[in-house]
Amino acid sequence: MQNSQLPGDIRLRKRLDGPTNSPTFPVGFQLKPFEPSDACAVHALLCEAFVDQNPDFGTWWRDLSHDDEYDPALVFLAVDHDGR
Repeated sequence: MQNSQLPGDIRLRKRLDGPTNSPTFPVGFQLKPFEPSDACAVHALLCEAFVDQNPDFGTWWRDLSHDDEYDPALVFLAVDHDGR
């Protein structure tokens, strides 16, 4: 998939060519690297948060994982102490 943006897409970007601040998280939360096994849970959360934009999982995952800007090494999840 080309780097195309659909209506309603949200793209978050951060410049990485300068200094960055270390993130702070609420007590009990930490970052975890995204793994493909997390995709179903992430999709379900996005569907809950964005009720009006619910592509099926297969379409969402194909579009995300084939996007030119997608780099799984740069995707992290904020999880609680149980990993949720």
